[in-house]
Amino acid sequence: MTELVFHVGQMKTGTTYLQNVLSNNKDFFQKNGWLYPGGKENHQYACYGICGNDIPWVNPRIYGSYKSEGERLIKKIDKFKDEYNILISSEALSSLSQDGIDRFIKATGKPDKVILTIRPLYQALPSAWQQLLKSGINISLEDFFRKLDSERKGRKNWWRTYAYGDAVERWSKVCSVETIVLSPEAPFDLWNEFSTALDLPKGAKLDLAESQKNVSLNMETAKLVRYIIKEGESALSEEGRNKEIKRIINKYLNNFVRPLSGKTRGDTKVLPPRSCQKLIEQWAYEENRKAKRYSSRVFGEIDLLSSYSGEWNAEQNDDLEDSALKEFAYQIIEKYRKS
Repeated sequence: MTELVFHVGQMKTGTTYLQNVLSNNKDFFQKNGWLYPGGKENHQYACYGICGNDIPWVNPRIYGSYKSEGERLIKKIDKFKDEYNILISSEALSSLSQDGIDRFIKATGKPDKVILTIRPLYQALPSAWQQLLKSGINISLEDFFRKLDSERKGRKNWWRTYAYGDAVERWSKVCSVETIVLSPEAPFDLWNEFSTALDLPKGAKLDLAESQKNVSLNMETAKLVRYIIKEGESALSEEGRNKEIKRIINKYLNNFVRPLSGKTRGDTKVLPPRSCQKLIEQWAYEENRKAKRYSSRVFGEIDLLSSYSGEWNAEQNDDLEDSALKEFAYQIIEKYRKS
């Protein structure tokens, strides 16, 4: 008896690591009864082509670009569902509304199990803010948290992407949801918990190439990235500007920041803002309560999600008027912009 399993994220919970391990060991898993279909490290783009605007950030252009990829994934599932266990992994699936989930499983078939990897909000949300900057969105840390709060009542957009309790509740109406908690103290336990939840064969190679790892930002680097976005909005022509800013940021991170990975640099980690402490504590309490209630099984310490005894970031100066950083950002743009 084969199974169809969806790993639905969430974002910033070690999913890139899990997906690269699965992709790197694709042949090994297939020989042992598990199909991880497609030629990419995950199924995010294919899900864009299946779900369309059921995923909050997917517009008609993105949907059209990946519609054929979505159709290929559906055909693979249908072709091999009786021969292999099939694992689909896409963080975007945790952001689907209930109607969006129903439309997705109508296309792919009902899963036998859903796996949701989750991480304390006080870690996941600062990491999510870094990801927004990498994608060319210029927003301060405090404003990011305020935007989440404004979206929370409607359960929409960015909030829906990170509200893990809501995601467990929605998917639990379809099938059992097994939740894996990424421990702040032992992040390398994630693969063990994940492979145990799916009963994957042992023997996969777990080391990743440096290029497959996410680049983490400190506050100093994050501020420089915001300057690059701001200066790019002035220096670059409007046509294709957002795409070009994102490309320049990636060039800067890969050439300047990635080589320093693991080395001490900068003074300030990206921590949750003290001005939003009560909000984060309230969110964590409510999401944790739902995760406990609707998860069929939990791996890891779920109570870690609602407790935080670490440091908080003080309010940041948001004027972006440092002339030295402004000049350095402009130099980076001029170095990497397309002529």
